[in-house]
Amino acid sequence: MNTVITLVLFFAIYYLLGALFWYWMRANKDVDRKWKDLSTQYKGLLFVGWPIISISTFFFKMKEAFNKKPSRK
Repeated sequence: MNTVITLVLFFAIYYLLGALFWYWMRANKDVDRKWKDLSTQYKGLLFVGWPIISISTFFFKMKEAFNKKPSRK
């Protein structure tokens, strides 16, 4: 049962953040103008793919933080 609740919460948060991302894009006049010029396929990819981009960026930053090169002296 906990797995089901976790999955429901995950998808609810996923779509809530996606809706907030969409609202931000529509509220910003410069972004909104560019958004209207995009094709439907790109709009879908942006809406569906934003978590993939944010999660991969997070892990990339974590990897950079742990693999810092020692300073040369």
